[in-house]
Amino acid sequence: MAESEGNAGMELSEEEIIKILQARQQYERALEMAKKYEEMLKTAEQKKKEIKPQVFKEIKEKYGIDEKEIRQAFKEREERNNIGAEIISMIEEKGGAVCEEKKFKELADAWKRIRTVETMAEEDVKKIAVFIDDARRFIEEKMTKEGKKQIHHTGRMSAEAKEMLKHIRDEGGRIGWKEFLQWSKETLALDSDTINKRRWQLITKGYLTREGNELVLTQKGYARLEEEGY
Repeated sequence: MAESEGNAGMELSEEEIIKILQARQQYERALEMAKKYEEMLKTAEQKKKEIKPQVFKEIKEKYGIDEKEIRQAFKEREERNNIGAEIISMIEEKGGAVCEEKKFKELADAWKRIRTVETMAEEDVKKIAVFIDDARRFIEEKMTKEGKKQIHHTGRMSAEAKEMLKHIRDEGGRIGWKEFLQWSKETLALDSDTINKRRWQLITKGYLTREGNELVLTQKGYARLEEEGY
């Protein structure tokens, strides 16, 4: 009798069973999504390795600066103002003779590297940003600054729209439409019609633009994300 009562106490209602089954389905979908992203990441990393030599070869031919110097330049940018001030101070103190000093030459070379990366074409910096985090931060800051000039609004942005913009930014500022559609369905649980509507709204507001089959985050999009605290 006691055993029967114990089993009865463990009986689940139909609603509880449905919730458990739904939770299991969500768990299985999450595992499937994680597997897909892992495969996509492996493919992306392999492509990065394949294109890296060509990217830096083109940059070297165009600007006369290699990967090591580019990385050095972005680190030196953190001391940009100090380097510039020291160069001016040494010139004022020693005049033309300063050109023979080792320290001055080192500072002048650093300034040249800094100005080279700062004046690169935006598209070239974006290529480099795939491989160098400091370059990615530089282009994001630049685009955010420019984008702030374009924002004139008081409206609120939906959580879904903000997550979409954030995901594209985290993907390097651009993403293929099919990948974006798949991500939105699996992560935001949206249907195709809603995703298309959100995409169109973001494009018409100037936060995204289309380039072929890709969605690209604009300067205004970077600025809006910063404004939203992302």
